[in-house]
Amino acid sequence: MSMLYFTAIYNTKEKAYAIMKETEKNFEKFNNYLNSAIASQEKRKVSSKWKPADMGKKVQLSPIINCLEIKQRLEFEWKDSWYEVSVLNGDVPKSSEQLTFVRTEKFVKPEEYQLVTSDTGTVFINLNFIPFEDETILWGEKTFIKLRKFTLDKNKLSISQQRSSSVIQLDSISEDKENCIYSASFSGSIDPEIPLIVNGFIVKNWKLIRTDKNSTFYVDEKPLDIIKREGSLFYTRMPVRENSVLTCGGISINFQLKKLSLPQKVKHKENILDVLVEDGQVKLYGETKDIKTGDKVTDYNNALMEFAVTIESEKVDPYTVWIELMDDEEYPDDGSIFQNSSIDYFFSEDVSELEGNPENPSEKQKKFCIDPHRNKEERLLKLRRRDNQPLSYEYLPKILYISINTHQLKMQKDAIKSIKERPLVEHKYLLALTEKKNDNNPWQRFEPDEPEQWYVLKDKNRDGTERQRNFVRKAIATPDFVLLEGPPGSGKTTAILELIIQLAKMGKRILLSASTHVAIDNVLEKLQEIDCMNFMFPLRIGREDVIADSIKKYSIDNVANESSEYRRIIVDAANLVCGTTIGILQHPNFKDHSKDEPIVPEFDYLIIDESSKTTFQEFLVPALHAKKWILVGDVKQLSPYTETDHLVACLENYSKKRKFPVFEENLQKACLIIWKYLCSPKEKDLFDSKYCIVEKDKVIDTIKKEIKARYDAKSKGITSELLEKVAFLEKGDKNNDCYKGILNIVTFQDCVEGKPTSWLLPGFNVLFAKESELKKFKKYIPSNMHVLFRTDWELESQQFKMAAYYGRVGNRDNSEKNSNSCDDVIKKNNEFFREKRWASEVIWRTIRLHELRESKKNIKWISKDIDNLLPELDKDNVLQIYEEVKDIALPSILESLKKGVGKKNEKDNHTVLNSGFKPDDLNLRYECLDFQHRMHPEISAFPREQFYSKEGALKDAASIDREWSYSRYPSRSIWIDVNGKTYRGSNDEEATRLIKEVEAFVEWAKYNPKADGKPWTVACLTFYKGQERKIKDRLRKFPNCSRRNSQFEKEGVTVLLYTIDKFQGREADITIISMVQTKKDGFLDSPNRLNVAITRARYQQVIIGKKPYFLKSNSKDLKALAQATASLNEEGKK
Repeated sequence: MSMLYFTAIYNTKEKAYAIMKETEKNFEKFNNYLNSAIASQEKRKVSSKWKPADMGKKVQLSPIINCLEIKQRLEFEWKDSWYEVSVLNGDVPKSSEQLTFVRTEKFVKPEEYQLVTSDTGTVFINLNFIPFEDETILWGEKTFIKLRKFTLDKNKLSISQQRSSSVIQLDSISEDKENCIYSASFSGSIDPEIPLIVNGFIVKNWKLIRTDKNSTFYVDEKPLDIIKREGSLFYTRMPVRENSVLTCGGISINFQLKKLSLPQKVKHKENILDVLVEDGQVKLYGETKDIKTGDKVTDYNNALMEFAVTIESEKVDPYTVWIELMDDEEYPDDGSIFQNSSIDYFFSEDVSELEGNPENPSEKQKKFCIDPHRNKEERLLKLRRRDNQPLSYEYLPKILYISINTHQLKMQKDAIKSIKERPLVEHKYLLALTEKKNDNNPWQRFEPDEPEQWYVLKDKNRDGTERQRNFVRKAIATPDFVLLEGPPGSGKTTAILELIIQLAKMGKRILLSASTHVAIDNVLEKLQEIDCMNFMFPLRIGREDVIADSIKKYSIDNVANESSEYRRIIVDAANLVCGTTIGILQHPNFKDHSKDEPIVPEFDYLIIDESSKTTFQEFLVPALHAKKWILVGDVKQLSPYTETDHLVACLENYSKKRKFPVFEENLQKACLIIWKYLCSPKEKDLFDSKYCIVEKDKVIDTIKKEIKARYDAKSKGITSELLEKVAFLEKGDKNNDCYKGILNIVTFQDCVEGKPTSWLLPGFNVLFAKESELKKFKKYIPSNMHVLFRTDWELESQQFKMAAYYGRVGNRDNSEKNSNSCDDVIKKNNEFFREKRWASEVIWRTIRLHELRESKKNIKWISKDIDNLLPELDKDNVLQIYEEVKDIALPSILESLKKGVGKKNEKDNHTVLNSGFKPDDLNLRYECLDFQHRMHPEISAFPREQFYSKEGALKDAASIDREWSYSRYPSRSIWIDVNGKTYRGSNDEEATRLIKEVEAFVEWAKYNPKADGKPWTVACLTFYKGQERKIKDRLRKFPNCSRRNSQFEKEGVTVLLYTIDKFQGREADITIISMVQTKKDGFLDSPNRLNVAITRARYQQVIIGKKPYFLKSNSKDLKALAQATASLNEEGKK
């Protein structure tokens, strides 16, 4: 059947057959990998503790305190003695000149008049008599003027005071023309000791009436009990209504009842409660069990403000409960950085069911469905029983479990099967990725196409626009692939926007995918902003709770819910379908496709944003549904996230399905033991202690064979000198002849007869013994040997002799003095082999090697460790498996097509997938953006030099405007030196300082709003989950943030908290990075991860860490960063 499909694509049967066989071979390794990954995940359970979720108590809060805004009154005298001056010739003379009234022959000396100049330059004069109208006046000797009477218009009255910033708002204004008195009620604050300014004129005769501190007010004829006064605001506990009558001195006073704003926190007895308004309903969060209608609460920040509580009735659903998942108590400071937290799995898009402990008979039958309405930010899940019975918290197991969903892996496997067995003509170029490179190049030449009009990339003179346009020109003309790379902030999303619009205008259907929801929603939000939805029909695939609020209207469930009879028509009509690489799998055409049918591409283009985080097998699932493929990303940022368990499972099990001799379990254990006790460069005190290793017979036999193989091959550090310190204790065996001259083998007969060879036993550093022979040999084990891998050895005489020999009898009190006791040495070694597996030790080093592939750091020790862990026995087969697993799981599709991965020697067939496009083919299909528009130049300087200098990228665009008045730091990239201590991936001192910096910025931001009207954003970033939690505990003390995990707010400033790995693709106005480490580089030394960390900030970057350590770091990148970044000490001094 497969041959029919391949024949339809290629011209001849011979070529079709050859390519079919090549395709089967190339994709079989992907199939093997996915089979092992699926098998490993299907066995795996992830668990989390929980607590009942605080969903808040619905209440009404009625102020007990009334606030009255009393309209105060003032009076001022205004005589009609001001005149506006009109100059008939020349300039206005100095005020020291005499006035001569021509008609009346009157002379006015300078000291007899007063001049005022308004803000507009108009001159006014004050006289103590009334001149004739239109009378000509000589001012000085040459200038003639005329005067026009200035009348005060009460409808345009403005009042202020000298040296006061208080705003005075006038209410009713009355005029007593006979006495030239104006009276006005006002709100605001007036100081009776400061001169009054009326419409720019200083008024001397004025007074404040009826509102001085000694005034007595009456409400409905009862004295007003004033408990606090703020300017025109008066606070009282007395009942006051809108129609109440307020008087003072018998005169009625205008007032207004002011509505008091809800507090953010209130105090009830000894409990502090958060106050939130959700969907117009007030809710209290915290210890609300004892609160009841009629209780009184006070504003936490202002004890004067009191509110009466009325509890609102709520409907209780007996079939559902809300739970909050709880953090792990501790995060290890090790390879766990490569793992998701357990809570991440619970909120995965493809998880819909929980269960009890599968090992507990009373719990394993309990199954719970997760309601679609979930809240990842607050880690809330709404549950119901699968059997539709009522549910209570008491019924729920204390720990909940989920099975890891393998749907994504199975979809990848199905995609591999589909392209192997049922490819269509549209898939020709996907097949070409794995074809052997030869003279018959399948990659066509083409000419970039010029669009008729540019919709987003309008300004051709803007830095970087031409390269963005080049990408679009290539993308709309390509018959197959186009690759776009760009450093952070270079406008990759903008280029995608332009391409989507151009394709939509051409009538094309587009499938947009990325690894994160943020990347997808960002594109849709910007399409909305530029008003391009009139010719766009977008469809957002994914659960509604993970989609941005502004995009939810495009959600598939809102546009076409499952019950709609028109759902399929609507889905097929959408010309822009968007979803993450996981979420897109829920597209009806993906989900409902029959495995036995070929996949007919319904999209003209697939655009993968963040393709540097997407593996080939992830890419292939949506790729089969499209005819052309656009890959966008940056290989200098983070690589794809791959479950370590997948790689471990493949390395352990991959070979079991091969026909050649397999790398079986005994050899894996043997290699781990040999590495640990004979080859490990990190075991500096390897021979400070002596070990007797007791293992299964087959493992010991395999150790002997592996040591001999390494010795014969002169590889992996096994030398005659090393083997002089190693011996095997066993009964006589004819098969040992092959080890003569290589291994020291002491037999039972040697020991019984006391032969000289047995005398040497105490001198060996490592002694191997078979488990089945231990009983016979145990009395011959030297007293200076630590016997490992035995749980029944504590009462053996050798154990006591050993303790006496070393003078370190372990009393098991775990005190620091006994940290090197015999018990501790044995316990440490036994724990290592209980917790570690050969494959896990190989894989975490392999991932680290991949992470550090661009590093300038010395990483030879990692390669050497891997080499020493891999066997010499069956070397070629195991190495082949290892390379296949590594090359499938770690590289991104973008890196594969650009550089190629997996081409190790000339025997391998060259393909695009393992060695990249040929230079000419790549140049035609590749564009790299070179200008950045995000960071202040002082922030971009270091990553440009350190990571992008070869490409000449990350240049600063001339259009960058990052000016602001925040002057806390002397540089836009600053390092605050904090001498903290690291404990299990956290640093308390750094967390404390980070919060201090956040609060300082928030205080500034209160008075300095952002020019675009959007809130300022602060990103708190760290490399470790332990530190993320430490910072989170502090941020939760912000008002109304007690349940938040990553998105906080204070005084209108948005504060984000993420690990570096979770923040790729995002940016913030200011980033504050906690380095955590003080004695080792840890995982900070990955150039890709460091690049992401230091390219997120727009205005300001703050690094908090122990700078003296990083100035001596083994990582050249970290050392250079410390050297290049300006410093502040803990006191904030340079």
